[in-house]
Amino acid sequence: MTYLLDTNGLVALVIPQHEHHERAHRFFARRPFAVTPLTQLALLQILSRPRRVQQQILPPLHTPAEALRLTRLVSH
Repeated sequence: MTYLLDTNGLVALVIPQHEHHERAHRFFARRPFAVTPLTQLALLQILSRPRRVQQQILPPLHTPAEALRLTRLVSH
């Protein structure tokens, strides 16, 4: 069976600082998964846009090029 990842699962899998990163990594390391183009787009947006934490605006997690590379990596 192939698991279809939603955006939350994909973010947890890709971002090491995510609270469920280790759990997602363990689960999907042993199981086949797929992502949709919409989920890929959401991941690109989350990785490459500035973040807001409370009142503070932080830089993006990755450059657009690096975000695209990570998205392609988990999509194949």
